[in-house]
Formats: sequence, C-alpha cells, structure tokens
Amino acid sequence: MKDLIDRFPKNHPLKRYRGDVYYEINNLQSLFSTMKREGWTPNFLNEKIDAYIADLPHRDEYVAKRAVKEFKKGDVRTDKIAEEAEKMERLRAAVNEFNNFQEMMRKMNRYDFDDMINWVIKAFEENNNLLSDYQEQFQYILVDEYQDTSGTQNRLVDLLISYWEQPNVFVVGDDDQSIYRFQGANVENMLGFAQKYESYLQKVVLTNNYRSTQPILDVSMSLIDRNQERLVKQIGGLSKDLLSSNDKLRGLLHTPVIHEYESQHHEMIGITRQVQQLLTQGVAPAQIGIIYKENKYGEQLTQYFQLLKIPVYSKRQADILQQTLARKVLLLMRYLANEMDRSFGGDELLFELLHFDWWGVPPIEIAKLSIETANLKIEKKISSMRELLLQKATAPPKDLFSTGLHPGLKRASEVIEKLISDEPNLTLQELFECIIRDTGALRMLMERPDKHWQLQILTGLFNFVKEATQREKQMRLAGFIEVIDLMLKEGIRLPLTQVNGNDKGVNLLTAHGSKGLEFKHVFFCRM
Repeated sequence: MKDLIDRFPKNHPLKRYRGDVYYEINNLQSLFSTMKREGWTPNFLNEKIDAYIADLPHRDEYVAKRAVKEFKKGDVRTDKIAEEAEKMERLRAAVNEFNNFQEMMRKMNRYDFDDMINWVIKAFEENNNLLSDYQEQFQYILVDEYQDTSGTQNRLVDLLISYWEQPNVFVVGDDDQSIYRFQGANVENMLGFAQKYESYLQKVVLTNNYRSTQPILDVSMSLIDRNQERLVKQIGGLSKDLLSSNDKLRGLLHTPVIHEYESQHHEMIGITRQVQQLLTQGVAPAQIGIIYKENKYGEQLTQYFQLLKIPVYSKRQADILQQTLARKVLLLMRYLANEMDRSFGGDELLFELLHFDWWGVPPIEIAKLSIETANLKIEKKISSMRELLLQKATAPPKDLFSTGLHPGLKRASEVIEKLISDEPNLTLQELFECIIRDTGALRMLMERPDKHWQLQILTGLFNFVKEATQREKQMRLAGFIEVIDLMLKEGIRLPLTQVNGNDKGVNLLTAHGSKGLEFKHVFFCRM
C-alpha cells in the first residue's frame, strides 16, 4: 500500500505532502477489499460515480430550503454540489488505482481469499465446460450462514446452480444475525434468492427457542423489530415470533433489569456486589457470565473481583511481541544482527541487555562498566563496551586477592561471543534454540510461578520463527528482524490466547467471545 501511494503522480487527488502521507491506506484497503468481495470493477464504479454526480442537481438535499449566501429558497446549491463532486473525484481516483494494486500483488506473487473466489468465478464464466463439470459433480448444495455471504460468494453459488431451473439447493440463514455488513455480507442476498426461486421455494422458519426465557425473547424482539430490513417485513407469510420451548426454562419469567450508575467505577462496584450476593445464595461462579465490549474492561473488573476473592475465568488475545520475555529475546536477536552487520554496531543495546535477569548482574556493576567504557573511549584505548567486557572476562586475575569481573558479566560475555560466532553457521531456528538455552532464559522461566504462560509465549515466538523460515527458506537473522520491525511499526500483533483462572470461576468475556455460550445469570456492562 505504501509503495502504491509513493507512486502517485504529483497531481493525484490522494497525494499528500504534509502530515501523514499514508493517510489513505485504510480507506484504500477497505475500498479494494469491498470491490473484490462484491465483484465490482473500476469501470462499473466509474459509471456509478458518473450517474451519481449527474443526479446531484435533482436531489432534494441540494436544493436551498431558505435563503443562504447568494442562493434563494428553491435554488440549486451549486457550492454543495461542487463539494460532493470533489469527494466523488477522490473516490474515482482511488477506484482507478485498483488495477495498479492488483498488478503489484501479482508481481509479488501474493493473493488473498477474495482473489481466489474471483479467479474461480472468472474461470467459470469463461469456460463453460469447466463450469459444467462442477455443476455435474455438485448436484446437491448446502449453504450455511447464508446471511454472511458476500456478493462474490453468492455469485459462485449462482453459477453452480444455474444449470437447473429448479436446483437442489438448501440455504440456511438468519437475517437477524447479519452482523458482518462491514465484510460485504448483505441480507439482500437472502431476499434475492427468495425472489428468484419464489415459485419453487419451500420456506421453513424456526420459531422454537431452547436457550432463552420468554421475557428475554420478548425484549430481544422489541429491539430487533425496529429493523425494517428484516425478511419478515419484506416477504409475506413469514413470522419470527420466537417461543421459549425448553421445558426447564419455560416457567422462568424474570425480566431483564436495567441498572444505571454514575460512572464506570460505580458500575464495577455494583456488579461485583451483585455477583457476591449471588455466590452467597449458592449460585456456582461458573453459572455467571459478565459480558462487555473490550478486554480492557474485563482486566479492570478482575481487580475488583480479586479484592473480594471472587474466582474468575477469562480468555483474552495477548500480543506476543509486547510480552516481556519475547521483547528480551528479540532485543538480543536485534543485538546479534547489528553486530553481524557492523563490528560493535549493537553497542547501544548492550547496556540494556546486561540488565536482563538471566545473567544475575547487580546494576551497579553494569554502571561501573559503562563509565569505564566511556572514559577509555575518550582515551581511544577501546572501541566499545563489548570489547572492554571481553578483555575483562578473559584477563587473568591481578593477584590472589583480586575478585575480578563479576561472574554474571563474565558469563554474559562468553554467551554473547559464542552466539555471535554461531550466527553465520546456524539456521535461524537453531540460533533461536541456542539463545534460549545458552542464556539460561529457559532455566529461569521454569522456576517462575507463571511458567506455563511463559512457555506459551516462548513457543508462540518460536513457531513464528519457523513459519518465517518456511515462507522464506534462506531467511537470515537480519531479514527476520526487518519483519519484526515492520510488524511493530504497523501495529501487527502476534496473537496468543491468555487464560486467567479456571473454568470454575465467574466468566468474564467479550460479546464476541460469548457467542454460543449459556449462563444462568448474565450481566451486560458499559452499555
């Protein structure tokens, strides 16, 4: 994307010379992704833009409702039309970069999921024999989660069933669950399907609900019924009034309760107290679910629960690259890469490296070494801290009573020199293993109370090293550090699921993570 923007000519509508020159990256990514998912070509969108601009003078919102500036009531607001037309020209400029982006992708031998779908559609449309083969092979088709299909996915289904006037196709979907509109999903796909096969279609609506109580279903209906796009409002004869059909729940008539608080702090106290009350009544912690939007809320709420010694259970996506252990390993790898690039090129990192608890060196010893290095550099007797450290580590004791270099510093020097020597002779995976073993990092983490989590971090980072070398067989240390730098710069996470507590605790989870789960008592927070 940055390369694409760098290639914009000087007069390009999206070219920026001040501030964030890559400001349009997210907009371009979103546009190109939508174009692929919906199968929209630049020519198609240019025609739509032309038609939209031509229609602006006829739109009610561009007619003055009262006298403004030089415009009388009823005049066409040409100034507003010019503003909107300028926005459309910026959109056109973005649309017209689509083919350039795809060409750059091809040259890099890269493609995404939407590209694969579009390739199949193109092949089917251009080769009737190929399409016929697949139509004959797949005579019965089931489409699940139909409400989440994009335009291109829907087109793929259309092509496969287009041979038959009355195809053997079974689609399952819930228009009330169409939550992926931002991914190109559209309820219109379901509506179009119903209209296309109206004379043959057998419609089955599931109205028996076995999970919720009737009051919850009624409240849910009062909200979702405001959505005018629901199929029950567009297709005659449909009803989705859900009935609580679980015999164990049918008699429960508790209505949802709304609690209002002055602040988030008060809300967390209120929830904690209510949960505590439920526990004193004999409710099992695992039967309670606390649902919120973001993990940050759950982390704060956990602190309140811990004060009252209420057990909790939560899962969250952590970023390996931000974990202390991973950052230490990567800093050492960066140091080695710098040293291999230029002698003593990693010296500015060495001061921090020596403070790692792997070596067990008192900070005062490192401070003394740093000051001595600075003085000897002025006298031009040494070039770097690494050189002085090696001299001291290998020097014989001055006399019988000399304590010499701190043993931790001596071991650090030996390990660093060994790793620098090993780097050209080992694969990236082998070097990683040597770092973990030789530094004592593995031994230290095994003594920690959270050793299982630390091992997960280490394993996750090692797996990423393996994946990187599998993608690029000849990858060396410097290339790997470039990948890490790019990820950090662009905010790309290396995810790892972190589990806190055990499954007998109160469940703290995001709305996204709660899908499909059941609890007897549920709290929705920060609404």
